This record gives sequence, structure tokens and C-alpha cells, in this order.
Amino acid sequence: MRAILLLFLAAVAASACQFSVNVGKVPPPIQGNPEFGDVVLATEIDSYTKEPITEVLEFASDVETMYATIHVRNAKAGEFRFNWRNGSDEPTGIVMTTPDIYDSWVSTWIEPTDGVPPGDDYSLEVIYNGKVISTVSFRVTGSSRRDAT
Repeated sequence: MRAILLLFLAAVAASACQFSVNVGKVPPPIQGNPEFGDVVLATEIDSYTKEPITEVLEFASDVETMYATIHVRNAKAGEFRFNWRNGSDEPTGIVMTTPDIYDSWVSTWIEPTDGVPPGDDYSLEVIYNGKVISTVSFRVTGSSRRDAT
């Protein structure tokens, strides 16, 4: 009788220690060639999807944040580099490593601390795994704030 009781308790203890984890559907490997949209400049993007909300072709010199975002499909894990450039000056490069991207926006931003000098010779270059995939030229205009008189 005691042996049966011990077997019963062992079975109850074993079942109490079991668990399962549902990891969801594992996506298939990336197939085919990556697809890249044009890089879009913005003063505001959706914080979740990274899609542009307020697209621009120029920024005000007192802009607080300059966003760049690009739509990407079927890109294997890799490195994105966003090179912000003023004329022939050395670029301000922002580098990020991403996992596989099935269909998403990839974005970056800069926050100028002392404003941006007005001019017509600005550009942004987006590079994926060493290859230029999109470029855009833009200008910076005077201050967006109106002086109080």
C-alpha cells in the first residue's frame, strides 16, 4: 500500500512540474532579394511603426529633430548606415545592426544642439551592408520661430 501511495505522490509531483511554452509561429527564412523604398525625411515619425508622419524636403535651422526613415522588405540581418552630410564635410554617420526584416520601416534621427546652418547643400545617404541603397538632397532654411516685436 505504501508503495502505491509513493507512486501516486511521485506522479502528482511530476505532473505539477510540467510546463509548456508557446513560442508562436516561427517565420520562414528570408527568401529573394531585399527591397528598399526611397529614404524619407521627416520632422515626425510614428513611434511604433517608424513610418513618416510629417514628411519634408527641407528643415528649419532651429529644428529639434531630423528624422530619416526607409521602408524595407526581405532584408537579411545586416548593417544600415545613415550618412548625414553638409556639402563636402565629413558625414555624421549613424550605424545600426538589424535582425531579418520582412516588411518594416528602418529609421534614425539626429538632434542638433546648436541649430543647423541654413544652406542648400545637405544630403543623406543610406547604405545597407556596404551598398548605397538610397540618397536624398535637402536644404535648411531660416528659423521656424517668428520673432516677437
